[in-house]
Amino acid sequence: MSIRRILIRALECGEYLLTRLFVGLKIPEDIREELLSLCSGLENVRWVKKENFHITLQFIGEVQKSYLDDLVQSLSEIRFSQFDLTLNGINFFNSTRLIRSIWIGIREKENLMRLHSKINISIEKAGISFKRRKFMPHVSIARFTRQPGSRFQDYIEGNALFSSRSFTIEGFTLFESVLKPDGPIYLTNTTFPSR
Repeated sequence: MSIRRILIRALECGEYLLTRLFVGLKIPEDIREELLSLCSGLENVRWVKKENFHITLQFIGEVQKSYLDDLVQSLSEIRFSQFDLTLNGINFFNSTRLIRSIWIGIREKENLMRLHSKINISIEKAGISFKRRKFMPHVSIARFTRQPGSRFQDYIEGNALFSSRSFTIEGFTLFESVLKPDGPIYLTNTTFPSR
């Protein structure tokens, strides 16, 4: 069989199709409602939709779909115990002159750091390369389209004491991110329970 025919067949089977992936933690419904209550009062902002609130453990990026089975197998081998988290405080990321996003912090980070490390090892074991960045666990609630208006500082100070109830992490999820004009859609590919 010629190389051309092999490539055509691979394309027809979807082997070279890409999917955008990340590993994260789902947030309970009642806490997503609390986060949603923070999503107003600023201009030049795109608020994160309630169904998209999550904690990213590792952004993987664009991956050939042919790697998915190996990735799921590798992630399924991770062993970790349930642990509790509390969302706490509000802050923002900025670049040289522009505030990019608003996020909610996380009080207990030790177990998250361990899980993050295990996930990175599993992704590499599946043969997938990804960009390593300093891990700073958070929940994004807003992204700015341009510089925030005059109410920004009051908004940050007024919500500085935000704290959720404690909740239990019973598993982590491999998400597929589908980019749409009105914002991304996060689809659950596989959920991996604690054990």
